[in-house]
Amino acid sequence: MVRMALLGRVGFILAAVGALYILTQPASTPPTDLGHEVAKLGGGLDFEQYPYPPPDVPTIGADAAQAADTGPLQVPGGRFNSDTAIVLTIAEWDDAASFERFVASLRWTGYKGKIVIGVLTTHLWGGNARWLDAVGVEIWPVVLDKCKHNTTDEKFNEKQKCPAGLTEFKLQWASYALALMWLEQHPQSTGGVLFADFHSFFQTNPFEAVVNPDPVMLFAEHENVSTKHWLVDYPVTHCRKMEMGDKPMISGNAIMGSRAGVASFLKALVKEFQWWIAHDECRFPSDDAQAVVNYLVYSGRLEKARARPSVRLFRTSAFAAVGVLGSHITSHMQQSLSHNKNKGQWIDPKTGLTDSEGFLLNVDGSRAPVVFQWESFGPTFKLWLDHMVADIFVPAADDPDSIKPAPQKKKTRPTWPGWTGGNAKPTPATDAEAETKCLPIPKTEAKFPDFGWPKGVSITKRMAELEEEGFSRHSPNPVKVFIWNDKNPNKHREVGNLIDGLVTHPRYTITEDIDGADIVIWITTMVRHEAEVVPVGCKNVLILDYSDGCVLQKRRREVTHSLGYFKRSFISRSDGVKTSECAPMPQAWPLAYSGTQRMVLALEVTRRLEIVCTLRDGGAWYNKVRAKIIDWTNQFITKNQVPNTVVNGQITSGSHDSQAGGENEFTRTIHSAKIIITCNPATWEGDHRLYEALLTGALVFIDKMDVLPMLPFPYQDRVHLIVYDSHNQAEFDQLLYYYWKNPIEARKIAEAGYRWTLEHHMPKDRIDYIFSLLNPPIGTSNGTVVVGGQQFKT
Repeated sequence: MVRMALLGRVGFILAAVGALYILTQPASTPPTDLGHEVAKLGGGLDFEQYPYPPPDVPTIGADAAQAADTGPLQVPGGRFNSDTAIVLTIAEWDDAASFERFVASLRWTGYKGKIVIGVLTTHLWGGNARWLDAVGVEIWPVVLDKCKHNTTDEKFNEKQKCPAGLTEFKLQWASYALALMWLEQHPQSTGGVLFADFHSFFQTNPFEAVVNPDPVMLFAEHENVSTKHWLVDYPVTHCRKMEMGDKPMISGNAIMGSRAGVASFLKALVKEFQWWIAHDECRFPSDDAQAVVNYLVYSGRLEKARARPSVRLFRTSAFAAVGVLGSHITSHMQQSLSHNKNKGQWIDPKTGLTDSEGFLLNVDGSRAPVVFQWESFGPTFKLWLDHMVADIFVPAADDPDSIKPAPQKKKTRPTWPGWTGGNAKPTPATDAEAETKCLPIPKTEAKFPDFGWPKGVSITKRMAELEEEGFSRHSPNPVKVFIWNDKNPNKHREVGNLIDGLVTHPRYTITEDIDGADIVIWITTMVRHEAEVVPVGCKNVLILDYSDGCVLQKRRREVTHSLGYFKRSFISRSDGVKTSECAPMPQAWPLAYSGTQRMVLALEVTRRLEIVCTLRDGGAWYNKVRAKIIDWTNQFITKNQVPNTVVNGQITSGSHDSQAGGENEFTRTIHSAKIIITCNPATWEGDHRLYEALLTGALVFIDKMDVLPMLPFPYQDRVHLIVYDSHNQAEFDQLLYYYWKNPIEARKIAEAGYRWTLEHHMPKDRIDYIFSLLNPPIGTSNGTVVVGGQQFKT
């Protein structure tokens, strides 16, 4: 079922959509009789006046394009037919967990209809495609090309890509046009249509949950957010010159209804996109599809449409966009999350938000079929969801019938190159390979887990804390990891991160029995490398070198059976500029710190501070660039008379240590910031300040880093954070002034960086990255690994 579509297929959309007539400018104010009643919301285009596709343009599949919305509008019998329904989405990232969440959870609900996913060709690994085919997914490859039009942001234009054949559409808009094409290519899918954001998961079959469906159904967000929100108000006001007013905010991430109804609405939406594209001032760099959807509905543009959409209120129907609810929970209900002792839950059931198994409920007590923006619930929910994916949604290899209902019986658990679950354990060393005794110190002295750990690091205590908070959930037969103690201090942060990663990952666990361990992990910081106790003779040793500077651990070669060597400070710098990598890969793999559970705080503070810079110069040679950034920041504050700032030396108490956790002067200060400025050392890359800053939810300024793009899910400039050149003060001042004066845009990027960190840069994600390089390999199915854009034989 993998459909490797030729560009001729995509050319159908280019011809059918790219040549659409430009619509005339509507009235600047909505009709007076539009009203606010949700059940009567509607609007749209006259499809007789604006035929689709234009009759004078020869296209591939034009007959299907005309026929898609000519069938019956109403759903026969007032119920969808799940067996002949179709679900459409586009995957904008490629990690295995995202595919599992969307596809496996949907099949787990008993849904047997079509699933069509557009997948970027850069993400189409052979094993990936085979797994999707095995679970009944039809793939449409999406090739990216240079965009035809520029946006209002010149720097963004350098990076943006558009689908080949649809290069006038940015990717977010093109997803709707592609969904229309896929729908038209499946004339037999008449049982119902759902176009949903890929970053969703399913709790029940959405087609069975909706009674008396309308031809087109859209879904409102939380009642606390309206069209006054800048996401909708700003683009519509500046482009269509219409004041949106205070109406229910409609999510742009789901459309559901009959085949003819959804096709009709998608065509109207695509035509409205075409109007915006034709006007330079309307080509914003942000994802403003939601603004266009709300404008189309509330402007009265759908008055003559065949199908006028109804809008279902928040948590009353098939799709729940929970971003606002999640933000409220993590900000004001942290007690309900952190003190939950029921491992089948992620929040106290007394809140009434979940059932006994932790599934989110609609207001009528039924499970919300589709949940979007779930990451806003924070790391506690993500761990619950990871557990559901690992143990419930995806069948176990030894019990293919364990899922009820079991949508498909599989002999083996699905896998593909890059699978980050560690389903297969690394090949163990034989006894013959271990020439010396594994423990060169007496076993009684080395007894796990607290022998000689410095600075109060206690594996037992930290494991107990995480388990008490409900974070420890493991699949059957997890990989057992022993944490080696080399008897040297100054690694409490690194050991703490490792504990968090292993305890919160469902497929790995910490063991105190080194003889029964599958893997031994040695964390080294090379404080006194000559005195370190090296795990000589131990089987399956992973070396994680967190030392500062681009110097490799001198005693690493004493390890007789090393599975891999990972190096923080992988990039060598001079005056803040890259000069080289520490070693060629795969001799060493790049490594980075991450966010931690203890950085995620729900402090009762307001963002009263405009700019915060916590860097210390200290006079050390490696702080010279940081001293310069401190000086630049102070100059900017003085020149622009910025009020309410905190710069180096103004915090007198509290800890910079991310493992300390809790509330103190330092954490209160950074969580009160709107903008946080940080910088890497002059001679190497990587510290914990970046993640500490991102998890405050502030907008983070960071100097250019070369190691982050080498790791999975890199941060993107002006999407998740702001990257500046540490040798260009004019640019630094320009960027800082722009985002200080544009707090709404700054807030959007800050929130995106916070969510991206929680989703992709926590300790568990570093465990994923490390183990995925061992077995199986990342990237392709031909025995190679891909890291930092380079391929290596395995």
